[in-house]
Amino acid sequence: YFYIPNKRSNPVSDTIDSLLKEFDKDLASIESLNQLNDLKVQCLGKKGSITSLLQSLGSFSKEERPAQGKKINIAKQSIVKQLNSKKDYGIIFIIR
Repeated sequence: YFYIPNKRSNPVSDTIDSLLKEFDKDLASIESLNQLNDLKVQCLGKKGSITSLLQSLGSFSKEERPAQGKKINIAKQSIVKQLNSKKDYGIIFIIR
């Protein structure tokens, strides 16, 4: 889940795509509150993948940052929404 910068045309989009695919796979296999919490921390925690992506914004030019930040925030919103959906289907968990 960690961002590794590379020189491709749009590393943030590529990283987000692979992150969301992996997240979807992991979310489908969740069977307990602890697993859901671990997944939340891996993605949204202090050293999580989304946090790493947000920290990487400093490496982009001033002109690129808003577009890249928007992509990351859309991915973050998607992850939070899916975690909340999992909660709605039987696992009680509060997303902060």
